[in-house]
Amino acid sequence: MKHASLLWFTVVLMGLALTSSAYAVSFEEEAQKVVMDYFLSSKLMRMCAESFYFATHDPQDLHRCEVCMDFQRGVMCRTAVSTDVNIARLTARDLACDALVHSTAEDVACGQTPPARVTCRAQQAETVKQGQEVSVTVRQEKLSAAEKRKGIQWKGTGSLEAKIIRTYAHPTWSPWYASPIKLYVTIIKEHGNWTVHPNEEIRTLLVQQEATDCQRIESVTK
Repeated sequence: MKHASLLWFTVVLMGLALTSSAYAVSFEEEAQKVVMDYFLSSKLMRMCAESFYFATHDPQDLHRCEVCMDFQRGVMCRTAVSTDVNIARLTARDLACDALVHSTAEDVACGQTPPARVTCRAQQAETVKQGQEVSVTVRQEKLSAAEKRKGIQWKGTGSLEAKIIRTYAHPTWSPWYASPIKLYVTIIKEHGNWTVHPNEEIRTLLVQQEATDCQRIESVTK
């Protein structure tokens, strides 16, 4: 975290100010790496083939819908899966229309055409979540005099967020959508060592999660 610049009147004090600022930036960068390493090592998140995958704990109740559209003398059927039956149905309809239309006007018209057939059924399946635009944000908290005497050099919170995700439920991926995934931890550097303290939500996820790896993710999403 960069501190506001002050006008110093001696070269010595200017050097001290720059050194302090450099340490602050270094601590922030260290903290970001510590948070990312924590989530990867805890297996709440996996990096496979340059993509991030998030742990899924319990099989979800899903709805699988097949929608057939008869539009402009063409018929196309597509399937979509979602935890919401309406989203599954509308997504399948849109996928079918995409294969039939050739312009925006036709796309609108197809979307307003009643489907020739809709078949939805409930299913339970293992799911995988893939995230994009994953970032780590850290926020420094002010240290008290007592904490400094204890040797605490930095403390604050760290959060990991994926801006968009998609869910795989055999045999299809959902469309990308805005992500609800945002995980928080508390981080402290004391006597040169970093420690990460998960909150109650993270501790619950760690207890519930099943071991997984890139090979298993690949096998699930084939």
